[in-house]
Amino acid sequence: MQEVMLVCFAGLAVMAAAWFVMCLRLFEALKKRFPEKYKEMGSPKLFRDNDMSETIKLIKFLFKKEWRGLGDSEVSNLGAFMLWFFVAYIVLLLIMFSLVLWESRHALGFV
Repeated sequence: MQEVMLVCFAGLAVMAAAWFVMCLRLFEALKKRFPEKYKEMGSPKLFRDNDMSETIKLIKFLFKKEWRGLGDSEVSNLGAFMLWFFVAYIVLLLIMFSLVLWESRHALGFV
């Protein structure tokens, strides 16, 4: 079971790094080609001066599929991929938490 958790953890780490790269690409594309949308989203940055409202605006941008209305194939492709990537990340994270709970339940003798 520990091997499975290690693989899940490594997968989550790689996915997190990939997420940061995709966010950088999206923010740069919006900043250059759609400055009004970029400002509407709070002029998001990856780390510096980033607050929770900018993160929520990014998630809304993805789930409302606002990238579709921009008419830019690169932003649309990236937005669509990021949406599914985010969902896959959450699913893998839930699996990891479930495995940790399952393992700790057995380790503590609840079963």
